[in-house]
Amino acid sequence: MVFRETIIQGDGLDAKRAAEVVQVCSKYNSEITFKQGSKNVNAKSIMGVISLALQPDDSVTIVVEGDDEKEALKAILSCLKNI
Repeated sequence: MVFRETIIQGDGLDAKRAAEVVQVCSKYNSEITFKQGSKNVNAKSIMGVISLALQPDDSVTIVVEGDDEKEALKAILSCLKNI
């Protein structure tokens, strides 16, 4: 298992940006969870990611567990950085 806390940049995650993140997450076999406060959501679920309502400067922890976890985490962080 790998995890990383990151700060949401740019304009936050609206529906379009959330869809981009979900697409990246869905490419990997690993289980991917976004945690914010007491909420845990499946990062491969568009409704889950949108429900976090992540705004600029919000902190979210990305937890990845599986055979391709390191590659997945790297791709997710890159995607979030470019939003």
